[in-house]
Amino acid sequence: MRCWNCRRPSGYREQVLKAIGGLAIALANDGKLEEAQQELDTLQKKGASFGDCDLVAAEILSLQKNYDQALALYIKVFNEVEDPQLLSHAYLSAANAALNQDDMEKAVRILKQGCQNLPEGQAVLQKEMLADLMMQQAASDKENAEEYYAEAQQLLEELVDSGYDTIATRLNLATVLQALDQYSEAEKVLKDLQEQYPSDYRFDMQMAYLLIDQLRTSGWLK
Repeated sequence: MRCWNCRRPSGYREQVLKAIGGLAIALANDGKLEEAQQELDTLQKKGASFGDCDLVAAEILSLQKNYDQALALYIKVFNEVEDPQLLSHAYLSAANAALNQDDMEKAVRILKQGCQNLPEGQAVLQKEMLADLMMQQAASDKENAEEYYAEAQQLLEELVDSGYDTIATRLNLATVLQALDQYSEAEKVLKDLQEQYPSDYRFDMQMAYLLIDQLRTSGWLK
């Protein structure tokens, strides 16, 4: 007799495969590469998609410092996977792999692609990371610093306007605005933070730096 109470819910197989893939990635990130490889083998035997398997394989390769092979698989994953969470993870991991190769330009290209292709709510970390890289490039390339800071400003303001910002996001925005000599805008960001978090001393310190910078720029302080 058929056991109607034993029927598996719709999407059960997909949930199991997703759980196995997530476990494999977690194990890889925890440095347990042999166990991660075992979960990858299980994933392949159970008929998981190429994208899911490639993502796990890329994670393992990246942690083994085989960055070229890992990046090749991550790029495949961009075209194989539709799940926004998995895609988001792939873009971040690929960008980190590029940075581990000291290839910031490649990391920037990957993150920009992620920001363009991911839904707004899934591209938060990509925008944060990209803004941070823009700030790093501005600090190291004085000739083009204004252009990099302007790009960082746009990314950070998008995060603030969309409600996906953190304290760090707004502190970075204040720093960027200050670097672009937009002192009143930077002051407003810091005052808003002071009002929201009156016990956090970081905003008072950054406000002091802002005031000193403003006085120096105006010639009042030399």
